[in-house]
Amino acid sequence: MEKSFYSKLFLIFFIIILLSSINLAIDNAAIQENSDVLNKKGLTGSASGSIIYIYVNSTIYDGINSSLTQFKSDLEKTGRQIIIFNHSPSGLGMFSDADFIRSYCATQFAISPLEGVIFVGRLPYVMYDLGQIFPCDLYFMDLDGTWTDSDGNHIYEGHSDGAGDRDPEIWLGRIDASTLNGSDINQEINALNNYFLKNHMYRNGSLRRPHRELVYIDDTWSADAAEWAGQSIYAYQNQTIIATNAITTDTHYENILTNTSYEMVHLFVHSYYYEHVWTPSGTTTTAEIRSIDTKPLFYVLFACSAADFSQTNNIATEYLFSNNTLAVIGSSKRGGLYEPEWFFRPLGQNKSIGYSLMRWFSDATLPSAGLNNPSNSYGMTIFGDPTLTILRGDPSQGNGGGGIPGFDFSLSLLAVLVLGIVIILEFRKDSINC
Repeated sequence: MEKSFYSKLFLIFFIIILLSSINLAIDNAAIQENSDVLNKKGLTGSASGSIIYIYVNSTIYDGINSSLTQFKSDLEKTGRQIIIFNHSPSGLGMFSDADFIRSYCATQFAISPLEGVIFVGRLPYVMYDLGQIFPCDLYFMDLDGTWTDSDGNHIYEGHSDGAGDRDPEIWLGRIDASTLNGSDINQEINALNNYFLKNHMYRNGSLRRPHRELVYIDDTWSADAAEWAGQSIYAYQNQTIIATNAITTDTHYENILTNTSYEMVHLFVHSYYYEHVWTPSGTTTTAEIRSIDTKPLFYVLFACSAADFSQTNNIATEYLFSNNTLAVIGSSKRGGLYEPEWFFRPLGQNKSIGYSLMRWFSDATLPSAGLNNPSNSYGMTIFGDPTLTILRGDPSQGNGGGGIPGFDFSLSLLAVLVLGIVIILEFRKDSINC
């Protein structure tokens, strides 16, 4: 083989490395720019020294007190300060109670390192009107923006920078079993105690799954399966992608949830708050999720209104309290986690689920995603414990267990393709010259 062949190989490798370095530099510059903005607000994603408020509905407080004690102890071991509030309604209505909690958090955030808030049991929420009226937890996360209810009907219809901006300052998560179908207070307490038990098991290492993601995409989005899966590779390089239209059905999906092979499920399917609707036919209902022995630990639901916590019998709550689930990220309205890369990037750097969703709101670049598109994003919320990480406190797994953080996978594939073509051509030339 001619010496020029090796020169070509060297040149190709040099170009690939250069392009990858440029890509990585651009990615890191964009991340650092947004990090600088967030860090000025005190948001570094670090747990040590931060404060978490836990608001607990007073009607269930005594019934879950021992679980709360364990949960508080587990969180304190991460270096956080935990303050628990035994919350009773003021009698002035949910709108006023929500405003009181947000105002208190805003005041405290200005003088202390408040990281986030966890609501346990039925706690206040506000409704927002974007043509569809829906519960909006971003209200509690953005503490320095202005929320407007111009007609005084206790439904917000405006959100602007105000004295600050629309970016979230803190995260929020809900652990609420009150909306489970047919739940009375005893069932609610049992569900919550079971949740905190599996949360503790995850933290002590007795509840584990392989660090693998299932990307399950129904027909509407299947043509873009590679793109969707590629955006979560920053956290999960070990993926199973199922996006064949003839395979993605209700029964197939329900069966695969009993598989212990997956830590995370990223689901794309049309939905109402009470069921997933598969194309061309079939449904997965809340009752079916309740009856399935589900094995995965985390879910990202690209499923309209699946996390509408204003509704009894919503499917995201069923996921949360089914067997092994620790957290569900979904939307309370039409829309979802568009451009999920900006959620999975920090998640793959061992940041918490809460911090990762905050970053998605602020960092998403597409017109369809994050704060750029309220219609798609303002319903996004977390069910479960937002302090959890997928890498279980092991910084050595910071990029999801292998590979080069920020390395453009598409460039790697291009490299293999180009090298293959060059090698074939050179061998053909040698054969001809012989």
